Amino acid sequence: MGERPVRSEARMSGFEALMWRVESDPQLASGMAAISVLDRAPDIDLLRSRLAGAAEAIPQLRRRAVSTLGPLVAPDWHDDPDFSLDNHLRVESIDDPGDDSQLCRRAVELTHAGFNRDRPLWEFVLLEGLS
Repeated sequence: MGERPVRSEARMSGFEALMWRVESDPQLASGMAAISVLDRAPDIDLLRSRLAGAAEAIPQLRRRAVSTLGPLVAPDWHDDPDFSLDNHLRVESIDDPGDDSQLCRRAVELTHAGFNRDRPLWEFVLLEGLS
């Protein structure tokens, strides 16, 4: 039994299409974020390598939503021909004193900003400077 072929496109599920439409309205959008506080700064080259490996192993991380048949039909997931990890991995600094409230405020700002809908819908932001 051979490997299943990798599909370069697929229709969004009903739930995905509903969330896609809701997220386009700032009043209805609901974001989420995961915050992990590390005991030391990660090796950025290793982190980048691991994220690149994940993006290679999990095709969905390289797919973006494409509306092709109008608003009544769920968009398709298409491979992003211009996929670049640089669009999804960012390193930022928190200003002094680098406390938990600043971390949480920045996480809220990032969550409310939403994703670039022309790219795969994920990002990894490393915030440095937490005291």
